[in-house]
Amino acid sequence: MALVRLSAEQQELADRARRFVDEVLVPHEVAAERAGGRLSADIVAGIRKAAIEARLNGGRHRVEHGGQGWSAVDYVAVHEQLGRNTNGLWWWIPDAYNVPALNLAHWSSHSASPAGESCSSWMPLS
Repeated sequence: MALVRLSAEQQELADRARRFVDEVLVPHEVAAERAGGRLSADIVAGIRKAAIEARLNGGRHRVEHGGQGWSAVDYVAVHEQLGRNTNGLWWWIPDAYNVPALNLAHWSSHSASPAGESCSSWMPLS
């Protein structure tokens, strides 16, 4: 018996995350394993693009800030699916926990800090 029953919308979100794992992440698991967890910039860009297209980016962020506005249950439903992937390849989905890493190239070429700029300049929406 499930402790939480997903609504139809939450089930669709979980199904979308499952497809993303199966179709986008799983095909790169062996290559990542053989390369010590590293992926080429092209593959990382493809994962990021596919995540944005699947509306899996910025899950817990408010919609007005470019996120998806997920509830805690939504978030868990997605991460239950992401957890099926090895090597943590879901790390490349744009979200708050990896904004500095995903934008390192941007900040290495700028002397300003995020504190003096708008969210959209350091947390790209697309």
